[in-house]
Amino acid sequence: MIPADAPQVSRMQLIARTADLDEIRNVMTDMFGSHRLMMPARARPDAQVEAREVGHLLLARVRYGMPIEVEVDETRVAWTITQIVRGTGEVDRLRRADACGDVLTHSPEWRGRIGASADLLFDNLRVPVAKLNATCRILLGAELDRPVLLEAFAGGGSAQAARFGALIQGLKDLPHYGGRAGESLARAVEQSFLLELLTLWPHSYSRYLDRAQPSSRAIVKACDFIEANLHQPIGLPEIAAAAHVGVRALTLAFDKRFGVAPGRYLRQRRLDAAREVLRRPAPGVTVTAVAMDLQFGNLGQFARYYRQRFGELPSATGLAR
Repeated sequence: MIPADAPQVSRMQLIARTADLDEIRNVMTDMFGSHRLMMPARARPDAQVEAREVGHLLLARVRYGMPIEVEVDETRVAWTITQIVRGTGEVDRLRRADACGDVLTHSPEWRGRIGASADLLFDNLRVPVAKLNATCRILLGAELDRPVLLEAFAGGGSAQAARFGALIQGLKDLPHYGGRAGESLARAVEQSFLLELLTLWPHSYSRYLDRAQPSSRAIVKACDFIEANLHQPIGLPEIAAAAHVGVRALTLAFDKRFGVAPGRYLRQRRLDAAREVLRRPAPGVTVTAVAMDLQFGNLGQFARYYRQRFGELPSATGLAR
């Protein structure tokens, strides 16, 4: 029997497949705010929407299956970031998105019209304003004097758009866990996604990210916090908070001091701790128990990281599986 909280193969959930314009409008309104859809007379859509949620992030793959014009006429509480997979679109009949991979962002205050070709297929990501701003505060280690404003466009051939596409694919490929394990994973992935997004995507606070230079004392505090919490589910935000600096500044400082990011440093120290236990295991201790105790939820990854660091599998250190 498969445990209830075992990982399942991830897939986007089919939300709607319809030729009913009202149905697809209602679906899109529920997910992304008020929409009006206008289409040529006597035309019938062949619409499909697939979606999944990861924490507070909502990712949807959408096709209308016909030429259509979308009017957004109300403010919302989230940013919408759109990446073109196929076809062409235009915003307010001025700004075109007609290359595979083009990315457009729309702020919660934006109102206007989007035109779509019959073959348009796109990924829409909904990012709540509150979550984006909170993550930026963590990244900077300081309060914001105004909400984050994202740059409006990146061409499909750019490194920026390619990296965004990779982040989106990561959300699609994320295994689905049930229960508390699933909730914990979703929160961690959501925060990691937003930290990466704000690092790669130009925005109104980008110029501040590389300015802060943590003191040696801050790095020592971060390392002490890591050592004291190897067995706890900590991440970058908690480490940065303990050092009283922003995540971005801490990452730059660790890269300069140790040649690795704080997350990788944490993983290395956990692997070192695992090796010490496996060299002199207590009766009844298993590799699985050691990995889980040191916050390695994926045993395959634990074995791979362990081998990369020490040149052997955990079982070869002296403990049978």
